[in-house]
Amino acid sequence: MWTLVFVWMLDGEPVVRKVGTYNKMYECFYEFDNIYNSMPPKSRVGTRLVCVYGDTNEVYSTDRDR
Repeated sequence: MWTLVFVWMLDGEPVVRKVGTYNKMYECFYEFDNIYNSMPPKSRVGTRLVCVYGDTNEVYSTDRDR
């Protein structure tokens, strides 16, 4: 599972919001592109969109367990 998150700075502190979850990496990247390209360049300053892999209920003890 892939999760797209939006990160921005507010009064010097990071704020994070989940945008959506996706079964495939390319679905997450597609939505990333849609949102990023819809934002005026000046509003992109101090913000990040990130596609993160993994389910929050999964726990990995080592890289070998993946």
